[in-house]
Amino acid sequence: MSIRPHQIIVLEHQVNRLYAEAIDVVPARRLCWARPLLLVTGPSGEERDWLTPEAALELYPLQEGPDLLWPVDLFQPALDVEVLTLLGQAQALPPDSRRHQLSLQHLRHFIQQVWRAYPQLFAKQSSQSVNSPRSEKDLPNM
Repeated sequence: MSIRPHQIIVLEHQVNRLYAEAIDVVPARRLCWARPLLLVTGPSGEERDWLTPEAALELYPLQEGPDLLWPVDLFQPALDVEVLTLLGQAQALPPDSRRHQLSLQHLRHFIQQVWRAYPQLFAKQSSQSVNSPRSEKDLPNM
């Protein structure tokens, strides 16, 4: 399956899933511009059912998080039923500035985990003159 703009995609790593909207895809460089929507930490183990009420999911909404320009091979299309259920649960959470900061911290940690897990994908992109992933603290203040 190929990823298309405006499609909801998911990147699963360990017990985490990052749901994002594909903004654009650059086929020549195998990159996906993704806008994070929700980071979900789920149950561990072989048998994981992300949709059962007893799954004990932790939801981290990311509406104002940074966009990602990452290798398209990391993503796959998300299941509609799963996305609708999880986004509905996330919207039901009361607004909280501490939750927003916590969500961004979890996203930053997730990004670092993925970089460490797939260095060959990011190195390949760097060799094609694409900047290596950087954290927000490395960016200049504007």
